Amino acid sequence: YRTVVSASADGIILRAKSGKILTWNKAAERIFGITSEKAFNQIFDNRKNFLYREDDTIYPGNEHPSGITLSTGEPIRNVQMKIKKEYGDYYWINVNTNPVFSDDSGKPSSVVIAFTDITNLKLAQNALRASADVVKSIPSGLFIFKFEEPDKFYLSDANPAPPVPYTHLKLP
Repeated sequence: YRTVVSASADGIILRAKSGKILTWNKAAERIFGITSEKAFNQIFDNRKNFLYREDDTIYPGNEHPSGITLSTGEPIRNVQMKIKKEYGDYYWINVNTNPVFSDDSGKPSSVVIAFTDITNLKLAQNALRASADVVKSIPSGLFIFKFEEPDKFYLSDANPAPPVPYTHLKLP
């Protein structure tokens, strides 16, 4: 178990129902910028306001996927959130949670939080959106062709250029 957790490129945290951190792997250290020694001495509740939703609002501890899993006993999948670090840096992560049951009560005693750093993906998505906005703002027609072979190509996209009235043109 410990070998798999420590070797994982994804962050893995085991959090008790009390909020106490029980496991904090090297990837979690790298992404959060918090050593396991410091993490083990903390109770998770997001009081430091470092976890944010995609709309940039703060994640209250009880609305964090791990809090929901602890209260419902249900796993949560593919929640994207932003981590703001101490010096203003931030990372985007994709979070999945799974409950851990230690007795027959039907209530989870802890939760496994697994997350992947998706910062580069989010940056690429933002750049793609920005470039699409630029292309759409070009007032004249812009056509994008894909070439499969030297003599084979097809139109893959075009911006929605406004219609140009040609009534002002005089033909010879």
